[in-house]
Amino acid sequence: MQSAPEPVQPVPVQHQEDSLNLLSLVGPVIVKRLAPVVGAAAAVGVLTWGVRRVLRRRKTS
Repeated sequence: MQSAPEPVQPVPVQHQEDSLNLLSLVGPVIVKRLAPVVGAAAAVGVLTWGVRRVLRRRKTS
């Protein structure tokens, strides 16, 4: 005759501070990929603004 199995001890739940912070893990990679896109968009905006400014000055002269 077998004896009753012993109760299993509950596994302690990890606290929130032990979990991974995804922003600190993935953030630098996202910034590295996004920086050239933002820089190119800013450059296009500045060039467009400059060209439009020059063309407006020509019309008034």
